[in-house]
Amino acid sequence: MQTINLFMHFVSKKKYFFVPFFLFFITCPLFSQQTQTYTAADLAFRNGITLLDKELFGAAKQQFLSYLAQKPTPTQTLQAEYYAILCDLHLQEENIANKVKDFANRYRGSLQSILLYQQAANYFFVKSDYENTIYYANAIENQQPISEADYQTAFQLGYAYFMKEKYDKALDKFNVVKQQETRFTAPSNYYAGYIYFLQNNDNEAISNLEKATTDKNYREEADKILPLIYYRQGRYNEVISYGKNIESKGEQLSEKMLLLVGNSYYEKQDFVQAAKYLDSYVQLVPKIDRNTAYRFAFALAEVNDAEKATLYFTQVAEGKDSLAQNAAYNLGILYLESPNKQLAVNAFEKVRTMEQDKKLQEQGALNYAKINYELKDFPKTIQACNFFLQNFANSPHEDDINNLLTDSYLNSGNYAQALAYLEKIPTKSKKMQIAYQRISYNQAVEFFNADKYKEAENLLRKSLKQQPNKDLANTANYWLGEIYSYEEKYDSALVYYNRLATNSTAFYEAFYGKGYAAYNLKDYETAKNNFEKYIAAGNNEQNKADAQLRLADCYFVVKDYENALLQYNQAEVIKGADLEYLFYQKGVALANQNKPDEALQYLDKVLVQYPNSKYYEVALYRKGVVSFDYHNKTVAITQFSKLLNERPQSVLVPDALAKRAICYQLQNEQEKAMEDFVLILQNHATHPAAEDAIQALQDLQEKGYQVPNYEVLTDKFTKINPNSKAAMNGEYNAAKANYDNANYARAINALQNFVKKYPESELAPDAFYFLAMSYDQSTDYENALFAFSKVKGNYEIRALQRAAEIEYQRNNYLNASLKYDLMLKNTTLAKRYEGNALAGLMQCNFQLKNYEKVKDLANQLYNKNHTKFWSMADLYLAKTMIEKDEIAAALLQLQKTTQAAQDIYGAEAQYTVGLLLRKQKKYEESTKALIEVRNKYVNYTIWLYEAFLLIADNYIDLGNKFQAKATLQSIIDNSADEKVKEKAKQKLSLLN
Repeated sequence: MQTINLFMHFVSKKKYFFVPFFLFFITCPLFSQQTQTYTAADLAFRNGITLLDKELFGAAKQQFLSYLAQKPTPTQTLQAEYYAILCDLHLQEENIANKVKDFANRYRGSLQSILLYQQAANYFFVKSDYENTIYYANAIENQQPISEADYQTAFQLGYAYFMKEKYDKALDKFNVVKQQETRFTAPSNYYAGYIYFLQNNDNEAISNLEKATTDKNYREEADKILPLIYYRQGRYNEVISYGKNIESKGEQLSEKMLLLVGNSYYEKQDFVQAAKYLDSYVQLVPKIDRNTAYRFAFALAEVNDAEKATLYFTQVAEGKDSLAQNAAYNLGILYLESPNKQLAVNAFEKVRTMEQDKKLQEQGALNYAKINYELKDFPKTIQACNFFLQNFANSPHEDDINNLLTDSYLNSGNYAQALAYLEKIPTKSKKMQIAYQRISYNQAVEFFNADKYKEAENLLRKSLKQQPNKDLANTANYWLGEIYSYEEKYDSALVYYNRLATNSTAFYEAFYGKGYAAYNLKDYETAKNNFEKYIAAGNNEQNKADAQLRLADCYFVVKDYENALLQYNQAEVIKGADLEYLFYQKGVALANQNKPDEALQYLDKVLVQYPNSKYYEVALYRKGVVSFDYHNKTVAITQFSKLLNERPQSVLVPDALAKRAICYQLQNEQEKAMEDFVLILQNHATHPAAEDAIQALQDLQEKGYQVPNYEVLTDKFTKINPNSKAAMNGEYNAAKANYDNANYARAINALQNFVKKYPESELAPDAFYFLAMSYDQSTDYENALFAFSKVKGNYEIRALQRAAEIEYQRNNYLNASLKYDLMLKNTTLAKRYEGNALAGLMQCNFQLKNYEKVKDLANQLYNKNHTKFWSMADLYLAKTMIEKDEIAAALLQLQKTTQAAQDIYGAEAQYTVGLLLRKQKKYEESTKALIEVRNKYVNYTIWLYEAFLLIADNYIDLGNKFQAKATLQSIIDNSADEKVKEKAKQKLSLLN
């Protein structure tokens, strides 16, 4: 209940009466026995009295002093001195106090001494000098009042004590005065009632104040206090009656009465009337206290005026006391019932961190957990549940909280934390087993998409430890098959593919993976069967087109060219087929069928229609081989020369040189043949063609041709190609083992020694790759980039990709784009690496402001079915629109991105929507968009907290200081990013 202290400012210590100054004359013997004739001395006394009566105090004093100079009788002297001191009193003589005391001492017990103290007390009372009033009145306080003057002095003493807040002494005097009916009875009743009111003696207060109302001068003031007492006693009907009585007279209630009546209705839970009267009160005062604001808000909420109630609860909730805790709780309840439930989070956050009311704190903590779960903010729900369990042991809501916690871990993106929690529980409930299976599976998928196959494999195995969801277990087996396939462990891949139940969603998709695994194991019959099954039942059209090509390849590798060509022809009409590869393969198959003209037609299709194709080099080389095989050596020389001139860095250069050299020999151009053989030995001494080249040069030398630097070439060849490679392989494996064991410092030293010792070894390119990766892991990016540049063959694609990533991170966008280009031109480029290269190249071109190229690369990602990068492509298309100030189009594109993407690009897109809306001053729309970052992309904290910083700015611009402060405090409490926390602290400091 609201205490009476809320209303104390309505009662003031006002002196509501004026006591006139009275002169009390004493008839002296001089005048009782006077004759018709006055002496000069007598005349002076008489004149003094007359002048005193006219309040001419200075002239009167002179007359009394003149009279005293005549040395009258003692009785007459007493009278004259008395009147002279009265004149001094009114003339405010500085030494008046001493004169009065001296007079009283000299004439102790005389009536005049009593009267003089009364007059002095009255004089100082009228001047509001309560210290002197008390002093003079106390001089005669032991005398029982008899006369009107006695009661006046007693009242004045009581009032002086009252004004000095010596209430007990004041009450004693007022109670004495009340015993006799005088003009001081009513004021004594009023002030006695007032004191009883202050002392919480309500019955005595009411008795005295009701008596005071009989006097019209005190009725109004007594009526101001009586309703307060009734309110304090819980007599709300009487308070309301007071108010209605005033209204029945056609009078407006004062601010005080509006508040009292409003609060009385509030206590009676008549919130309609409470809201009405409190609203009238609020309209009249410039500012209301927090208690009243709380009651007004509560009443408004009860009559469904949520908007206005929210305004007043917000004002109260900014405090740090129990009232603020209650206001924040009610604010949270209102927000729960509103469309914008997000605002309830900050309200309940405040409630649960305040300890004034532990029950309310517990309820706030429960609601905080529930609303975060409802809003799908699972990390916050987890934190909220842990807070609840730590602070409210044995709560009746503990089961609810545990269920929320398990569900939140199931849905949370923080899979590592979720698994750590669940793995601590030795005996898992059915619900926890489901959560464990799902969480470990989801984390594995994330690792898989990030090319972290080992981590994904471990988590999928964990997922399979709990198998309440059989379909999920089947899917886990499918992805294990995919991982082993990517790692080229095809036997293991087939084991897991074959574990899928026939009714699982991944069963038919596995045919595609099994086909590839069997193909790579050279089990082409099994591969054919699986590709055929996938073509018949698979769901992914792009994969079906690829499966058709791979089916043709199965026939091709077993040299069943007839069936291979039939399958290639079927693949050719399927949308999405890789025509560059298909035309090349048909050309080779036709050549192997001894159909050189048709073969050359398809090879020319590759060369003419796809001049930038990664198959351009091999098609050019193959065209030369076909010409060579069918005795057109001149055309063959032309094709090999074209390859050597156009693509001097091609891996086919040694083979082209060897073939061209043989053509020259067959045409008896031995000198030209010799030049090509020399080039092979000089530049490609480790290539298999070098063996034939050295033999050819030996033959030429024996036939009398002079081979330049023949001895040097043969010596170099012998050193590079020793008879035994065992020692070299042992050194390589030992050096690489350091990398495998994550001992990067030792790996760098050992691999450096290896490439220095065996610079021309066929293992040197691989050694450079692991050397580069060791530098990379040691954050020595300069040396890493140099080593990556030396990688060829097996790891060339991976080296180019990582080098491009490093260059991008260092803002060297042009260098990065060049490396991505090299990836795309490599004929051995696998599809998964093609997507990485296109995506990286798109990012580089955006940074380089080549926006048309960005658009082209995005379309390539779509058309080549690199679904993993579609969300990135969507986002970068939107970003190019923003750069070109096409904001409306950008918003549409961003919305498309957020509808489809659940990854970091979707998070950035959602954040950017909020940012663009904020720039348009659409603060509420912006806030809703930014909250979606939390709802949909809670894992991506880089955008989550940036979004909440913008939300705080929106609340500031909307004037909602409470929500702004709560949002910033939440960032400070929860973010692990010190830069973000510092931004939040700076913003918060400006609001406090």
